[in-house]
Amino acid sequence: MELPRWSFLEAAEGLLARYSLSFWDSLIVAACHNVGVERLYTEDFDAYPRIGGLEIVNPFAG
Repeated sequence: MELPRWSFLEAAEGLLARYSLSFWDSLIVAACHNVGVERLYTEDFDAYPRIGGLEIVNPFAG
C-alpha cells in the first residue's frame, strides 16, 4: 500500500478550505480526483452537486 504524497494532502487541505468540507470528506474528494473518479454516490454532500470535475450524486434524493 502506498501512502499519500504531500501533494495529495495539500489538495485535500485546499478542498477543506475552499468548500468547508470536513477533513475526512476532503480526503475522499481528493482521492477521487487523484484516481480519476468522475461520479461519487453519497448522501453527505448535498450542498455541492459538483466539486471540480467530480459529480456528487445523492442516491436517495427524489
